[in-house]
Amino acid sequence: MKKSSFILASSALAFLLVGCKDATTKLNDSNTAVLSIGKTTITKGELYSMMLSSVGSSAAIDAVENVYLKEVQITDEINKEVEDTLNNYKTLYSSEFENYLNLLGLTEDEYKTKYILNPKLEEESVKNYINENFDSYVEKNKPVKAIVLTFDNGDSADKALEQLKADTNADIAKIAQDNGSTSSAEPQLLTTSSTSVDTVALTTLQGAKPEDGWVKSPTTTDSIVLFKVVSNNVNEFKDEFVSTLQSNSQVSNDAKAYYFKKYGFHVYDINLLNQFKAQNPNLVNQ
Repeated sequence: MKKSSFILASSALAFLLVGCKDATTKLNDSNTAVLSIGKTTITKGELYSMMLSSVGSSAAIDAVENVYLKEVQITDEINKEVEDTLNNYKTLYSSEFENYLNLLGLTEDEYKTKYILNPKLEEESVKNYINENFDSYVEKNKPVKAIVLTFDNGDSADKALEQLKADTNADIAKIAQDNGSTSSAEPQLLTTSSTSVDTVALTTLQGAKPEDGWVKSPTTTDSIVLFKVVSNNVNEFKDEFVSTLQSNSQVSNDAKAYYFKKYGFHVYDINLLNQFKAQNPNLVNQ
């Protein structure tokens, strides 16, 4: 269905509302023939109805996104990233890339906008949303940077802890390995939703401070965790925290719902509304 989303979104500008409650939409020129095969003629209204039922909600989402993505500033850096990505695709796929464009029914510029630029702007819009609500995300996620070492038993953990406390410049990775831990000695960003650290140890860790040094914590299993908080000042690793949130699908969904509400998104066609309630209930408030 070539460019169906664009056609549907554009056609929707010329509809009539039928009734008030549980309204449906109808094109002004719905009886106009658009194609025929044999003795069968398909009218513009019939085509619109078919497209509405098959790609209605996705086309509407595309149309609304085109509105709120305009508030994202397209910087030289974004333009360069988009052009570099496009050129990489063209180099990688060579003549097959042109065939792919023909299959999609898109020009190179249309492809660049839809599949490279717009996803990048969507990413930036989520970033803007996170920054606008940064304090609440910090409170909810309690981010911290820490080194976490897990040991199979208390004896190994105690031996490693003694060595780590004895020398502040000790080779952490070597001490961990010598005492049977396979944990990375690199600091990692942890939040309340992190699953790489035992829940009991994570709770203890989030209440600790850098000046506490190395701390021993029990876990929900027989293993023992040693950790050292590197920083609990989120401003010292803000970019990493924001990037982590951006990759969270729930945060992305929350951002999209925020923009839909901000721009007064409202569905007038009952059939399309039901599609949204079934497929994207977080985007409608009616």
